Order: sequence, then structure tokens, then C-alpha cells
Amino acid sequence: MGKPYHVRMKRAIVLLGAALLLASCGTGKPAAPERVHMDIVELSGIAPSQPSGPFDVQLGVEVQNLSNEPVTIKRVEVSQIGTGAFRLQSGVPGVGGNRPYLFNTLVAPGTSDTVTFWVHAYAVGVRGSNREHEPVTLRATVYFDAKSGAFHEITQEILDQH
Repeated sequence: MGKPYHVRMKRAIVLLGAALLLASCGTGKPAAPERVHMDIVELSGIAPSQPSGPFDVQLGVEVQNLSNEPVTIKRVEVSQIGTGAFRLQSGVPGVGGNRPYLFNTLVAPGTSDTVTFWVHAYAVGVRGSNREHEPVTLRATVYFDAKSGAFHEITQEILDQH
């Protein structure tokens, strides 16, 4: 026959205790609260008469300060993910995508502000083709200073081209 009832119960209790201990160890520390919310915005893009070739696009990063302390936008770096109606010119260091844009813009707690900058780009689509309306996906890394210490955040945005 099997083991006595009390031996089986002891074993079950030990196994249950071990399972609970492992489950409690598996939960990491809670995520830090979000300090800022960011959106990439296209302020000036491809004109309806823009032929294929180089042009400049005006972009911005809107920062909403969700913390209880002022934060200062210090630097923005933008890169492109994939293809689209245009591509950022990043082949030359310091020009177009991946170029650091420097700021010293203070964003008070509970408010928002937008920093803007121009980026060299290349229009890929020929006017009237489907390519001219392809969305462009951009990623921005924004560096901040605050009394509690410097930090950075990353955001990604799909910009419609209509």
C-alpha cells in the first residue's frame, strides 16, 4: 500500500511551501513610475510638389512632465526604423539622423513643451506613386537633467504621410 496519510500530507505541505516561496521570489521589483510622456511630431514634411531627392523636414518632440520636479531637455537623437516616403540622411556624421540636437528646455511639473529641429532627408517616392504616402517610423532618444539625477527615455512614432 502507499505511505501513511500524515507522511503524504507533510510532503504536500513542504511542496506547497516551496512553490509559494519560488513564486514570491519570481516577482521582481515594481516598475518605476513614468516620469515623462513623449511624442514625435512632424511639423513640416514633404510638400505636394516635392520631387524625389533631398529636402528638409521639421520634427519635434513633445514632452509631458509627469513627475513632481522640473526636468530639462538636454539632447535629442533621432533615427529611422525601416523605409517610408522619405529617409533621414544619416550617412554623413553630424548630418540628418543620429545627429544630436542640443537643448536646454525646462519643463515644469504637470506641463508639456515641444522642442523642434530640422533634419536633412531624402524623398523616396515619385509624386503620384504609392511610395509618397508610406508612413515613416522614427525613434527618438531624449536625455534629461533633473534634481534627482540625469535620465533618458526612448519613444517611437509612426508618422503618416498624407
